[in-house]
Amino acid sequence: MELSILMVERILHIHSCKLNEILIQLKYRHSCLNTCGLGLLNEFVSLLTLLAEVVTKTQQQNGPTISLIAPSTLAIYNDLKDEKNNVHYMTPLCTVLL
Repeated sequence: MELSILMVERILHIHSCKLNEILIQLKYRHSCLNTCGLGLLNEFVSLLTLLAEVVTKTQQQNGPTISLIAPSTLAIYNDLKDEKNNVHYMTPLCTVLL
C-alpha cells in the first residue's frame, strides 16, 4: 500500500502540464490528467497516508501490541471523519474506510 501512495505522490510532484506533455509525446494522450484527475489523486493520498504509516509501523515490529493498534485505529478513524467533510471525488472510499 505504501508503495502505491509513494508512486502517486511522485506523480503529483511533477507539474501537471509537464506530465501531460510527456504523456502526449509517449502517445498516452488518454492518460493525461485534468483537474478532476489531480483532485482524485490528491484525495487518495490524503485518505491513505495515515493508514499506510500505521501499516508500516506494525509490520516493522515482531508483534503489534494493543498500545500501538488502539491509538492508531483511533487516529485513523478521527482523520477519516475530518477528511470526509473535505473530499469530493473519494467520498465512497472514505465511507468504506470509516
